[in-house]
Amino acid sequence: MPASSALLILAVAPLALPVAARADAVVDGSHRTELLDCAGAAAVVNGDANNLVFHGKCASLALDGAGNTVEIDLAPGGALRVSGNGNHVLFTPIVPGPVIVTIGSDNAVAAGSGGAASAALAPPIPDAPPPPVSVAPPEAPRPGTLFLRGDGITRMADCAGRNVLIEGSDSRITLTGGCRSVTVQGHADTIVASLQPGARIAIAGDGVTLHYDLAAPGAAPIVSVTGRDSGALRRTGANR
Repeated sequence: MPASSALLILAVAPLALPVAARADAVVDGSHRTELLDCAGAAAVVNGDANNLVFHGKCASLALDGAGNTVEIDLAPGGALRVSGNGNHVLFTPIVPGPVIVTIGSDNAVAAGSGGAASAALAPPIPDAPPPPVSVAPPEAPRPGTLFLRGDGITRMADCAGRNVLIEGSDSRITLTGGCRSVTVQGHADTIVASLQPGARIAIAGDGVTLHYDLAAPGAAPIVSVTGRDSGALRRTGANR
């Protein structure tokens, strides 16, 4: 090879080709919702109805399309060129302000942030957790109330015409003497009770079974059951 040809090759080799903008700062398409990083390069949008947020100190924005919503972190000295119709662009306030060129109709370009594009990218707000369940404390024994408490107990008690309040679980309780009312705030209890006519039964626990009879003929008891798998049953052969 002649010496002159070798020198020519060495002279051409160092020449560099132009560097293209970063691929993730270029959008070619429509109906996209994305967060993109310019990394100092120019942002380019070709398409319609996109929701885009560019960060990374973009050198400029060239937008060609319709109905796009764009927010851009623009580097000082940047430029904005918007071509099309119905586009909305928000840019970070910079000093000096950018060179702005708009071509088309109903395009809006202004300084600001936190617009519709950011809202479209924001994660959904989770549903508020349900409020904590408020459980009323057990009713304090009133004068004339027979108060029974304990788990796994077996007991017989004389109501003597009084109200009865039962707390505890897995207990077997027999009540005699014609109770005026029986309130159960426990679970899996088995209760046998002698009641006055028209007495009241309130069962708030789960799995409670209350068998009753009436100490004298009269009205059936008024029964309220809020627990699951609980109930009040009249004893077979009891007074009617």
